Amino acid sequence: MWFASPGSGADLPALNASTLQLLRTARNDADAANALRAFVRRFGDGHLRTLDALSSQQAPAAEPERRSLVGLSAEQACAVVGEGASSDGAYSAPFESLAGFAALDSGAWTGKLYILTDGRVPSSAEMFSAILQDNKVARVIGTPTRGAGCGNMRKIQPLVLPHSQLRLQMPDCVRLRRDGRSEVSGITPDIRIEPVEGESPRARAARMLLAIAKELESSQ
Repeated sequence: MWFASPGSGADLPALNASTLQLLRTARNDADAANALRAFVRRFGDGHLRTLDALSSQQAPAAEPERRSLVGLSAEQACAVVGEGASSDGAYSAPFESLAGFAALDSGAWTGKLYILTDGRVPSSAEMFSAILQDNKVARVIGTPTRGAGCGNMRKIQPLVLPHSQLRLQMPDCVRLRRDGRSEVSGITPDIRIEPVEGESPRARAARMLLAIAKELESSQ
């Protein structure tokens, strides 16, 4: 269900009906994609966005071999991938074996730091990514985040407009980046790794690891 004030300029029932009609009469995927993009553009919400497009120009990466990362060099290991597509552990390594680990009294991490993002990263996860990226503490890899922004920090009752009786509620928080942009525009990765049609999560993770390894090698 979509909601908008009469003063917003968006006739949502008509927009919804026209979009559904365009989807029903779409001759191919491109027509359907254009209908959805037009809906997002005319909705004008700022939070609504399409998912990352799958690349059909690039062949899917081969499924990586399952092997332990214990004892490998920084370039070979460079990060630990969580779980594989089959939900069992795809990679494993003790924390002490990771590149940059040092047993300091402060417990500080001394190695390179990378943050993986995609369109399903919103809110506080965007704040985490933005702060580390803006302060050059970490590099972001993947695709842009959702762009949910800060949202509400307190429980605020909606404002009821006296004449129309419309209930109005808006975020009470805006987070601005180092360059002045709002987080609602999303976090753009330093290293962009587009999803590829037919590629498993493990294969895409392997491409990310390879991109990180190449960057680590070039920085030495």
